[in-house]
Amino acid sequence: TEQRTPRSTYLREVEKRSLPPLSLVMRHQDKPNGVYLANRGLGDLHMAPLIETIDLLPNVDTINLNDNRLTDATLMPLMLKLTSMKSLTHLDLSFNKIDDSSEVIMDYIKSPECCLTTLILNGADVDDTEAGNLSQALALNSSLLTLSLAHNLLGNDEPKVAANKDMITGGVAIGQMLEVNKTITKLDLSWNAIRLGSAEKLAMSIRKNSTLTELHLGHNGFGDNATQIIGRALKTNHTLTALDISYNSLNPKSVAVLANSLVFNDKVSYVNLDGNILGKVGTQAMVAAIQRAASGVRSMHISFNDCDCRKVEHGLFDPANPAGTQIVDLSTPYGVMVVDECMYLANFRAGVTLLKLEYSAGGAFHRVPLNIETTSVGNFSIDAFRKT
Repeated sequence: TEQRTPRSTYLREVEKRSLPPLSLVMRHQDKPNGVYLANRGLGDLHMAPLIETIDLLPNVDTINLNDNRLTDATLMPLMLKLTSMKSLTHLDLSFNKIDDSSEVIMDYIKSPECCLTTLILNGADVDDTEAGNLSQALALNSSLLTLSLAHNLLGNDEPKVAANKDMITGGVAIGQMLEVNKTITKLDLSWNAIRLGSAEKLAMSIRKNSTLTELHLGHNGFGDNATQIIGRALKTNHTLTALDISYNSLNPKSVAVLANSLVFNDKVSYVNLDGNILGKVGTQAMVAAIQRAASGVRSMHISFNDCDCRKVEHGLFDPANPAGTQIVDLSTPYGVMVVDECMYLANFRAGVTLLKLEYSAGGAFHRVPLNIETTSVGNFSIDAFRKT
């Protein structure tokens, strides 16, 4: 009588294909509940017999097939079997070639049978369209806690947006998903090409999200505007604890806005700013944010590796030397940051006095009454805050 055990099934499958059985596929004694075959480069031919067997293995909670030269020929049947594996919580298919099988992956993620808590698809050729489909599936998923899409193709379609206004890039789609998803706590989008409008839409979603604790955006192209929007979002987001925005073309202006937001946010404890231009003002602002955090109930670590901390950007508000007139636009995060810093200086720094504050609506300036406790050792004037 034919026995359908995992061992006998695997041996029959390799015999069918005239292949030698691989000792690699033996389950580890110290990790009996996982299939760990990362970085083996096995390819579809040698992996196919294992795929025929994998759903027979009892109590599997982890499948790691990272870097095995797999294609749809193997990934498609694998995904079809996962719905019957009720104990599976961790799936890593990184650095394999995912094409048509992406649709089956999406069907699995939005299925009520999906129990995954960790999905890692690094370097899996995930483009903007596939990221959009994945985001739609995640909007219906209630189990996933960790999602990693690093080293993919997100943002490659950004140049096409100008010609096609209806196009939704991966960054926009993920932003829309974060506004409704209530389970994901860790998201890694590093080493993609998310930039311009897509970066701004993704940054805006942080304001509405209430579950993310770690967000990795390193090596994208967020630049000035999107980073300022992140800064504004962190004033109201109180779940994020770690933010990696390294190598994203940040400038002193955006860094100053980000630093100001950390004064109002009492949860963020780690920020990675490596490889950006902080300038003198941005660096001073970050150091001040660390000092203010240390005076409270938390400690904060900020990484400055490979940063330009000396650049002087003329015309940028400098809290270390605030004297003069500042005219700012309150519809921008930077304008709001300048006002916040001025209020802080006027209330807490000896020798700083706020002489005049005016607000313009519709082109007419209006004097705004203020009751601020200040000393009069020195003078510092803000003539007008303009809103356009």
